Amino acid sequence: MSDIDFEIAWRELLLKRLKNPLKLLRSAQDKEQAEILKRTQELAQYESYEDAHEAYAYAEITSDELERIRKMFERTEDNPEITVIDAATDELQKFVNRLRSDIRCFKWEKLTPEEQRRIEQESEERRLRYEARKNST
Repeated sequence: MSDIDFEIAWRELLLKRLKNPLKLLRSAQDKEQAEILKRTQELAQYESYEDAHEAYAYAEITSDELERIRKMFERTEDNPEITVIDAATDELQKFVNRLRSDIRCFKWEKLTPEEQRRIEQESEERRLRYEARKNST
């Protein structure tokens, strides 16, 4: 087995073994997001942080709930709530993507220069056809 084949093989094995943990993390992430949405909807009865603070003053909500409401009002689409599971899932996905990229690079290196030129030429022809179709519409 050549060095390149070895590099491809261990990366492919690692990708295969990481598929299930990534699937489990995504499942946990979905459950957590559903829970966050449910909590947010429960706390969304307050139109402002001041309303929630007033409810806290009358002991209608706890300090933890008040803190969650504060975070909810601070959160925007540009600043979403990031959880530990979100971070772990993102990092594992980035690692998997790097492995896939490495495999593609090693497979490219294994090709002969003629094969590489042929593939590059086919790719360029496809790109030009796509551009022509795009410009004609």
